[in-house]
Amino acid sequence: MGTGNTAFRDGLDVFSSVMTSPAMLVFPLLVLFASGLPLLAETQNRFAYQQAYRSGRGLFVTSRLLAAGVMSFAFWALLTFGVFVAAFYLWEPVSGLRFMPEVYNEVVPAQQRVTYSQWLVGGELAYGLQYSALVGAAAGLIAVLTASAILLIPNPFAASTIVTALYFVQSITAALADTPWTSITYAIFPFGLVQVPIAATALPWLSLLGLSIAAVVFVEVSRASMRSLQ
Repeated sequence: MGTGNTAFRDGLDVFSSVMTSPAMLVFPLLVLFASGLPLLAETQNRFAYQQAYRSGRGLFVTSRLLAAGVMSFAFWALLTFGVFVAAFYLWEPVSGLRFMPEVYNEVVPAQQRVTYSQWLVGGELAYGLQYSALVGAAAGLIAVLTASAILLIPNPFAASTIVTALYFVQSITAALADTPWTSITYAIFPFGLVQVPIAATALPWLSLLGLSIAAVVFVEVSRASMRSLQ
């Protein structure tokens, strides 16, 4: 049994319950707090200018974008995998409760329940590793976008919130158009919605990847005139 009156069928139910949170609507803001604030501080106290002057703008910009992507990937992948381990392997023994699929009239197999749970065909660990890597990849791309905005936009508030605003607007637009599977929020956190083929999430992923690449290219092209490095 779950918490309160909630009965969990299995580890996927527990995992879905934890991963379904209003915070997913502002995921880029969480990524900013985890990895973007140091760069934002550097650009505001002229430390970025000093470092860029010593090491060269090209090396400074590349290292900051790379660090943002790698650190965010590692942090969010490990965090997600930790939640997965707790939900699938620790919840029953630690809580002293048990899964209760028998209270449901019809139990949908876990592999058919939510998008990406198709990976459970290869086993629970395969699902946990692949989904954790997916969340990490999303965080890494969003971190690169956020770092690019910080370097390009002089206003610290605009720089730190523009990616979250785009993410939120895109997700709300997809929901209003009754195509939630095209939203980047759903592509990262599909819990609570009907399963769709994994290929159906390609559009938001390609959009996020394309925006990240475009941002990196624009940063590299514009680094000579960046006000954050002056």
